[in-house]
Amino acid sequence: MAYYSSPNNPGDWRSFLKRNDIRNLSLQEQKKKYLIEQLQFDDFVTQSLISLSNVTTAAGNIGNKVVSATFNATPALQSISANTTFIDVLFENEVQVDTSGGTPTISITNGKEGGGSVSPVPYTYVVNASPSKTVRFSHTHPATATNDGGIAAHVITVGADLAGSASGTISGGVANTYNGVPFIGVAGVSDIVANCILDGGGVLSEISFQSQATPAYAFKPGDQLTIDAAALGSGGTGTITVTIATGDLTGDILTMVGSTIAENGGEIYSAGNNPSIQLDLSYTSTSTKTAVAS
Repeated sequence: MAYYSSPNNPGDWRSFLKRNDIRNLSLQEQKKKYLIEQLQFDDFVTQSLISLSNVTTAAGNIGNKVVSATFNATPALQSISANTTFIDVLFENEVQVDTSGGTPTISITNGKEGGGSVSPVPYTYVVNASPSKTVRFSHTHPATATNDGGIAAHVITVGADLAGSASGTISGGVANTYNGVPFIGVAGVSDIVANCILDGGGVLSEISFQSQATPAYAFKPGDQLTIDAAALGSGGTGTITVTIATGDLTGDILTMVGSTIAENGGEIYSAGNNPSIQLDLSYTSTSTKTAVAS
């Protein structure tokens, strides 16, 4: 098909015959001229539509932006069992991801509140069907039986009340507040200190954790701390045992504050664009994920 940059619309046949350059021609020449101009005009319209389509494809959803970037609520971020957690980045419009040159990642800051050792924590693009408005990233935490991995939850916070995890009673002791009470029972750790309240029933109604001597110990659920009545100086007898529970332990907190998407040679682009047209991948997120000792 030929294309014409400046066609004339011949209009309707009766108007066409009145043109100065047409009216003196023979009927055969008039018909020929009319058909040629009509073809030129139709070709021009087709050409214009094709050009417009190309422009639309190139520009596409160039304004496509990130709507949100958040940790998935489930599954839990477990510090002891192997598990995989996810981040979902939601765009206004569908995007495609090209990993032929590299894999996009998000680096997440680990506050290490639970004693973890790794920061940042990498979340890597999960290959899925595209185009899609959601781009997913994942991180797999390996099983760590000792609860002291890169992401951990082995810290007992100063002031944490362990009374809910205690069993046993003190007989004949004086109901009172006892500060700086030493606990024993965890191999390799000494001078674990708590402030305690002994009630009239011989139960420690409050066990406020204060400190532990070095070396720092990675607590885990099931660890036991014991205190003998003699350590209270209450004149009583008996033993109180604290069996550490998951809820007694503080976990690392991963935060998306200040995080960004690194394409790493890959390409995240709007489905209405071609890959060479860059998207604004910036976002603001306050989403966090807290590790649990399980």
